[in-house]
Amino acid sequence: MIGFYSDFSNKAENCSVGSPCSNGATSGSFVTGEAEISGVEFQLQTGTRAGEFYLPVSLTYTFTQAEISKDNAASGLKKGEQLKDVPENQMSFRTGMEHPSGWDNYLVATYVDEMCVSAGCNNTATKLDETESLFLVDFISRYALTASADVFLKVDNLFDKQQIVSRLPDGAMANLPRTASLGVSVNF
Repeated sequence: MIGFYSDFSNKAENCSVGSPCSNGATSGSFVTGEAEISGVEFQLQTGTRAGEFYLPVSLTYTFTQAEISKDNAASGLKKGEQLKDVPENQMSFRTGMEHPSGWDNYLVATYVDEMCVSAGCNNTATKLDETESLFLVDFISRYALTASADVFLKVDNLFDKQQIVSRLPDGAMANLPRTASLGVSVNF
């Protein structure tokens, strides 16, 4: 488990067409002023044997508080307003079945809270200033062909759950739909 704390005296956002700043600018930077980002993160992992299989289990959780720490007349942001692109809660749970033959299978469940698309969304009257929370499950299967080569199948977003994960630069955008990948991984 770790805790973290960052105290910014003059936090700035870098603006681009693909990631506009909180003031809508698509180039340059936007200074939000004094801000604090703090939180805690932990990881737990264990596993057990079931016959020939090893069953690993791991959980990772992050809590983050990211907000303006002093009123800023220049930006118009007030103390307590949330910073953009920082979810408050994130969690990942992974479990699997590993076999001595080299055939390993995993399910990974991931949760990400909604987050502001521009600083200060917690003080607006519309949900259009934030993304939606997202819960996804991925499946990964690997088989060792040799000591340095694996064949794999990965299915992202197994249950094809669609949520709004971005609203900028050009309106609401959903996460990746169910996507399968098949391939070979070689280490040399």
